[in-house]
Amino acid sequence: MTPWSRTNTVSEPFKSLTFADLSFSYGDGDDKVPAIHDISLTVEAGEFVTIVGPSGCGKSTLFNLASGLVGATQGALLVNGRELEGVNPYTAYMFQRDALLDWRSVVSNATLGREFLGDKKRKVAAEVEASLAEFGLEGFQDRRPYELSGGMRQRVALMRTYTTERPLLLLDEPFGALDALTRLRMQEFLLRRWDADHRTVIFITHDVDEALLLGDRVIVLSDRPATISEEIPLTFPRPRLIEDLMVDPTYIDIRSRVMLMLHSPASRIEETA
Repeated sequence: MTPWSRTNTVSEPFKSLTFADLSFSYGDGDDKVPAIHDISLTVEAGEFVTIVGPSGCGKSTLFNLASGLVGATQGALLVNGRELEGVNPYTAYMFQRDALLDWRSVVSNATLGREFLGDKKRKVAAEVEASLAEFGLEGFQDRRPYELSGGMRQRVALMRTYTTERPLLLLDEPFGALDALTRLRMQEFLLRRWDADHRTVIFITHDVDEALLLGDRVIVLSDRPATISEEIPLTFPRPRLIEDLMVDPTYIDIRSRVMLMLHSPASRIEETA
């Protein structure tokens, strides 16, 4: 098996990401803390996979591994069937906090990822300005983050992620800090974007309804160290509306199963300890 080198650039289309019997622990010796254990999962190009699990179970650690920010303690991370060493050249990573820079405009914030990749700011800015309407930001190109609503700030952060042109998007609870109505609008917005280009998306969330609305399948993780409790295909037709799903018997059944797994007695004890 030929590994990716640490200086590897993208030389072929993204096809798959595989967690192969993967485990990871923080620290060493007596201070060793297992975060995930024996995770095996493959995400194919064009999929939208959602991940749910109890607080602190290791969900974000999976993204650190998928992006190559950390290496596995055991097992391997495979990209297109080859072991990854170093940073994953296919990924763009969006965190829960928008991490916008207050002194930069909407356009300048959206270009930041590409600037880090070495692209000319003027060239990327022109591309961003041409896409403002798609992200609901037309007319706001010169505004600063403090002049924007929470939903608009997340649109800028999402635009920055998309602008990197990476085929694999790692979205770590990107709508978790938003109010319910704004969150729903952002979910609908993200689905429209995904329907348009079918980039590969792995989406972490604490919200079961969000996971079932967005995903092609949902991965349910156990308490730390995280293992896969269940992998559930979501075959609801697209486009999806939450009001239609909430009266669908299959949706109600899956939602109940996932909620029971997440709210097991062990989970409740650990979270209240």
